[in-house]
Parts: sequence; C-alpha cells; structure tokens
Amino acid sequence: MSIATKNTDIYLNAIERSIQYQGIRKDITDSYWETDISPLLYPLWDSAKDKLEVFLVRKDGTYSIHRNKYKKNFNDNSGKWISYEFDPAGTSEYNVEQLATQIKEKFIEFRDVEENRYEKAIQTEYARTNSVTWNKLKLLRKFMLQDSDYVLLEDSPVSDADKLLWKKYRSYIRDIPVLQNAATPYDIVLPITPDEYNKRKTLDVDQIITDNVGDQGTTSEYLTSSYHFWKVTENTLQGLAQRMTFYMMARTSCVEDVTGNQNLAATNSSMRIMVSPFRTKLSSDGPAENLQGATELAKSWKADDEKVNRDYIEALLDAIENGEL
Repeated sequence: MSIATKNTDIYLNAIERSIQYQGIRKDITDSYWETDISPLLYPLWDSAKDKLEVFLVRKDGTYSIHRNKYKKNFNDNSGKWISYEFDPAGTSEYNVEQLATQIKEKFIEFRDVEENRYEKAIQTEYARTNSVTWNKLKLLRKFMLQDSDYVLLEDSPVSDADKLLWKKYRSYIRDIPVLQNAATPYDIVLPITPDEYNKRKTLDVDQIITDNVGDQGTTSEYLTSSYHFWKVTENTLQGLAQRMTFYMMARTSCVEDVTGNQNLAATNSSMRIMVSPFRTKLSSDGPAENLQGATELAKSWKADDEKVNRDYIEALLDAIENGEL
C-alpha cells in the first residue's frame, strides 16, 4: 500500500481517517469525516463493496490509489476482501485532480475548526482564572509538542545529532506527569529546547562568571542540569496565550531569546523563571568596574545555583530509588 513521502502533495488514508497535506498530518474526527469527507468519496470513490483505502497524489502529478473490493465465491457462497491498485485513467467520471483539490480544501477547513476549538478552550480556561492551573499546563505541553513536530519530518533541516536531542525534549514533555511528582502546577519545570541548549555553547560569557559560577550546564548532557529547565508563571502563560493558539508559542517567546540580547537572564526573567538562570554579563552595561564586588556577586550566584542543582539531582536520585524512574 502507498505511503506518504516528502514528494507527497496530498495523502488521504481512509482506513486511518487521516490526511496529510504540505507535510502536516491530521487525524480527522469521525464527525468531520462523516459530514465533510465522506460526501466527496461516496459512492464513486468509496462504496459498500469497493472501499477506498488510500488516495495519494504526488507533487509531480502522478498518483497512487488503492481500494478494497469484495469478491464472492459462488461455488461455496463464501467471500473475502481483496486489496488492489486502482487506476482511473481513461474514465471520464473519475477526476483525480478535482478530488485532490476538494480534499485540500476540506483539510484546511478542518485545521481552522481545530484551531478555533483550541482557541476557545484557552479562552475559557483563562477567563476562569488568571493563575497557573493543571489544565493550562496540559495545553502548554500539547502546543510545545505540536510546535516541534517539524523536526521529525523526513525533509527536516535538523541534523541527526540534534534530532536525538529533540526526541529527548519531546519525550521529557510527554513524561512530565511521571518524571515530576509536583504538588502544585507552579512546581512543574519545563525543558529549554535543543536550539537554546546549543546556542548557549556559543555565547560570549564574562570570564569572571565562568571562573566563579562554572559552565552553567553548557558541558552537561542535555536535560541533566537545572540550567536546562524553567518554571511556568502567570506572565508566561498570559504572554503566550495567543501564540499557543496559533501553534507558534515555543519558537517565539517560550524557548528562545526573542530580543537577541546575550544577557539571557534579563530576557528570560520577563517571560520565564529559570530553575538556574543562565548568565553571560554581570550587568546590562557590561562587566562591573569593581572587580571584587563582581567576584562576590558571581560567587553568590554560584552558591545559589549549586544548591538548586544539588536539590535537582537529589530529587532525581530519590525518584530512581523509589522506582519512579
């Protein structure tokens, strides 16, 4: 049976009730399939005794269509379903290009309906309360996963090495309910993206910070340092509500330095509270003039971050010993 590839223009799988268009795959709800998709297919392309399995049109105009036909054995009155490739070429009633266009239109309509549904869910939750709630975190995790779907596509520009980091990122987000036994939503921590993790390795960090604070997780394995996590606040969710609705949350404000300012601590503080803030400068104007004062400040950061890191690692060890991980 045909499968969708990077050369696919439109791909409908009638068995799974899914459609892929422009590299995006959606599982179509039963209600939408019955009201909007089935009328396009029945009875010409899909019928009770000649069921459509796959309808695929490639970018070069070629196509592959598979159907499942019921064959009856009149000798013993038995029957069975047989899958076969169907080529409508030369038959005037079958118009592959027209059906492809219609399916694309319905796919776009479905996406709009789905996005409106998510938007209403977010609006309802935000109207109910301004605080961080478990439902909001559930939405946040869902959008973070959706926003990173592209990295797993066959033609994604992400390197194989970075794909492994992204898989770890996505796995952590999915497993948060298991990995973190948080008492309240405010205790949940979320991972920075592999992009931010890699970017930090290239930043120009004041030497006095490195000498007194350390590498701030840049040489640690991804998601093994408290520097790799951040906490959700009301301001975070309020600032991301609209972006979450349009599946752009994580790439704009949540996971990257949106201002281009190398002082990530200052940038993050407006949207996120880092578990251990990543610092590149001692002040917004550059290194402090008072070297002694700067050293003391950096040492105090180090003491704070060591405690957080120690608490984080101890919590992981406790979870392992308790059989939670």
